[in-house]
Amino acid sequence: MSKAAKVGAIIAAAGSSERMCSLVKAWKTTVASIRLRNSGER
Repeated sequence: MSKAAKVGAIIAAAGSSERMCSLVKAWKTTVASIRLRNSGER
Protein backbone atom coordinates (compact mmCIF):
# COMPACT_ATOMS: atom_id res chain seq x y z
CA MET A 1 0.00 0.00 0.00
CA SER A 2 1.43 3.36 -1.04
CA LYS A 3 1.84 6.27 1.34
CA ALA A 4 -0.76 8.31 -0.57
CA ALA A 5 -3.25 5.43 -0.34
CA LYS A 6 -2.68 5.17 3.42
CA VAL A 7 -3.20 8.91 3.88
CA GLY A 8 -6.34 8.75 1.76
CA ALA A 9 -7.69 5.87 3.82
CA ILE A 10 -6.98 7.74 7.06
CA ILE A 11 -8.70 10.88 5.79
CA ALA A 12 -11.68 8.85 4.56
CA ALA A 13 -11.94 7.04 7.91
CA ALA A 14 -11.67 10.30 9.82
CA GLY A 15 -14.43 11.86 7.75
CA SER A 16 -14.55 15.61 8.18
CA SER A 17 -11.42 17.62 9.02
CA GLU A 18 -13.23 18.80 12.15
CA ARG A 19 -13.46 15.23 13.44
CA MET A 20 -9.82 14.70 12.49
CA CYS A 21 -8.81 17.69 14.63
CA SER A 22 -10.64 16.33 17.68
CA LEU A 23 -9.05 12.92 17.06
CA VAL A 24 -5.58 14.47 16.97
CA LYS A 25 -6.29 16.50 20.13
CA ALA A 26 -7.54 13.41 21.96
CA TRP A 27 -4.45 11.47 20.85
CA LYS A 28 -2.08 14.24 21.96
CA THR A 29 -3.69 14.54 25.40
CA THR A 30 -3.54 10.74 25.80
CA VAL A 31 0.16 10.67 24.87
CA ALA A 32 0.86 13.62 27.18
CA SER A 33 -0.88 11.95 30.14
CA ILE A 34 0.99 8.68 29.53
CA ARG A 35 4.32 10.56 29.41
CA LEU A 36 3.46 12.40 32.63
CA ARG A 37 2.57 9.12 34.35
CA ASN A 38 5.77 7.44 33.14
CA SER A 39 8.02 10.33 34.24
CA GLY A 40 6.23 10.46 37.60
CA GLU A 41 7.00 6.80 38.32
CA ARG A 42 10.75 7.27 37.83
